[in-house]
Amino acid sequence: MQFLENTLKQAQRFEESGKYLHSLQLYQILLKNPQYKRVATVRLAGAYEKLNRPELAKKILQEYLFEPGDDEEIRKLYVHFLIKHSYYEEALDALSLISREANPEIYFLMGVANFKIDEYKIAEINFNEFISNNSKSDLIPEALLFLAKTQIKLNKLNQALIAAKKSAEIYFQNHELHYVIAQIYFLKGMNYHAYESICYSIKINKNKTLIQKYAGKILLELKEYKKALNHFLDCYDLNNFDIEVLESIGNCYVKLNKIEIAKTYFKKLLKIDPNNERISKLMKTEIYTEG
Repeated sequence: MQFLENTLKQAQRFEESGKYLHSLQLYQILLKNPQYKRVATVRLAGAYEKLNRPELAKKILQEYLFEPGDDEEIRKLYVHFLIKHSYYEEALDALSLISREANPEIYFLMGVANFKIDEYKIAEINFNEFISNNSKSDLIPEALLFLAKTQIKLNKLNQALIAAKKSAEIYFQNHELHYVIAQIYFLKGMNYHAYESICYSIKINKNKTLIQKYAGKILLELKEYKKALNHFLDCYDLNNFDIEVLESIGNCYVKLNKIEIAKTYFKKLLKIDPNNERISKLMKTEIYTEG
């Protein structure tokens, strides 16, 4: 028994020092012992994840759960693993085997999995069920954020805004939350409010290309072309292969009457997407060919 305990400690030391292959060998030894099988399964799955081999981690967890007995804690861990690695249908199957009465967070996880497979009506039901009955849960702000995103998809913008604002009461420093609020305002045509929210999102997390792009999109609607251009150029610095960003930069320069600069970005776009007929035709119009 002392040998197995020392083996576990050595495996953990190997894992903590980044020697994952060494740790795998020791966890495999422990996996054969009934008393250490549970901890070895969890540690082995975690080591495979760190090696970017989620399919092997999944197999290890499945093998443990297929044996006689029902280890609900490992099944919940398995569900979190499946959602993390985008196995959403399998996550829903696994969730159906867990007691919702004893584990109310299952409604939240079902909501997330259904949201990810575009089952927005079912996701909304699950998020509402979780929020209604678990007001003191630490997951409430995240559940409200997911509910808001779900209701955007269902075009329930007023309800989405209510959910997002409730989340903001606790989750205020979350950049994604302010991005979602900006989306809601933008879809409602409230562009000044949308820009205010997106600016706060950028302040919290400046390097998110998607947020910068959305800020530019809002400013285009406000006809603030110079400001929009600055956001799109920030996007370009982060990802200069984004076709939408390249086109938006070109369009901003056109609006600012800087045609030659616009052409350079449209040419870059066509190198990435040579079959883009709309930009090809645009480049052949008089305003782009003169001079």
